[in-house]
This record gives sequence, structure tokens and C-alpha cells, in this order.
Amino acid sequence: EGGPCYQLYTTEFYEMLRSKLNPGGIFVTQAGAAGIKQHRLVWSPINSTLRAVFPAVTAYKHAVYSFLDEWGWHMASDSAELVAPLTPAEVDARLKERLPGETPLLPG
Repeated sequence: EGGPCYQLYTTEFYEMLRSKLNPGGIFVTQAGAAGIKQHRLVWSPINSTLRAVFPAVTAYKHAVYSFLDEWGWHMASDSAELVAPLTPAEVDARLKERLPGETPLLPG
């Protein structure tokens, strides 16, 4: 609730943002620590606020070892299809289609 950036995580901001998205648009936001001990501080409240505005929200997280925790993001859209999680095979296929050569450090 403190600091100048809190306004970027309000229902009002997300409503304005949703009104500005093109059809088929996707909004992605970093959402802070998402691990078992920290997710309630920022990651979960952002998810709840986005769900109050967008019909489709997908939360995801990844271990960031330098942070000693998992870090999270959220995707939001008017279309559940656009923010549906991809399978590892789908990620691999998209990487192969879009990036030339091998991608050993980007496994699906």
C-alpha cells in the first residue's frame, strides 16, 4: 500500500488498462515474490485484483535463485484462450519456429 507505484496495481488502473487494450490484447505484469512464504504479500493480491477486472487471468512463477525465492507474473486478457498455459511441447515448437538454431538453455 505504500510508495508511488501502488496505483499501478489498483482495480481502477486495470479497468483503464483493459479499456485501452486492442481486441486480442494481453496484459502482463511482474507480481513479486510468489513462493510459499511470500506469495500473500503481493503476488496473490495482484491476482485477485486482476480477476476482478479481467475475465481471463493466468498466474505463473519461476525460481529466481538470486532472489532466493520464486518470482511471479500474471497475464490477463478478455480471452481465456490467449492466456492459457502452454505445454512444454508447445513452448518448444514456438521456440523452434521463432528462433534459428538450437536453444539448449530454453527448454519447454
